[in-house]
Amino acid sequence: MRYLILLGVFFLPQGAVAADGVVDVSLRINTYGRVSECRVLRSSGYAKLDARTCSLLRRTKRYEVRHYGGKAVSYERVETYRWQVPPVREVAPPQIPETRIH
Repeated sequence: MRYLILLGVFFLPQGAVAADGVVDVSLRINTYGRVSECRVLRSSGYAKLDARTCSLLRRTKRYEVRHYGGKAVSYERVETYRWQVPPVREVAPPQIPETRIH
């Protein structure tokens, strides 16, 4: 399982804040090591979350370039991503020190 956290930020589509789920995707990696095609094999149950997963992978992921007979070739790989919304921490309001004016 992979958690899709880029630069310490959880990427969730707007309106899917409470969406947890697992997405299996089939990726076509082109001759430059970039995702050229993404297909959802198993949905998280949230269409926006599935679409956002593919969108992020196309924009951000880079894979090793594979060669066959001295030439770069495209290839396919299957990956699983687990989306998990972190628990919300209760934060106490800031304490403002008492000031006295003399």
